[in-house]
Amino acid sequence: MTAYQNNLLIEVEEYFGSLLTDEGKTNKQALILVKEKFGEHGHEHVSDLIKQEEKLDNGDYYYEY
Repeated sequence: MTAYQNNLLIEVEEYFGSLLTDEGKTNKQALILVKEKFGEHGHEHVSDLIKQEEKLDNGDYYYEY
């Protein structure tokens, strides 16, 4: 993964986090805004992060590399 891609994904994660914490959006609302700003790639990345967190919340500590 290139440095540009890494920086873009970090920007997507920071934007998503700010929508949740600063603006009080739900995951679903924030995902819509991420898709509008960053397109399908950003939306897919955040969706994967949410799924990963849900697995951890449910006690599934297996991590896929």
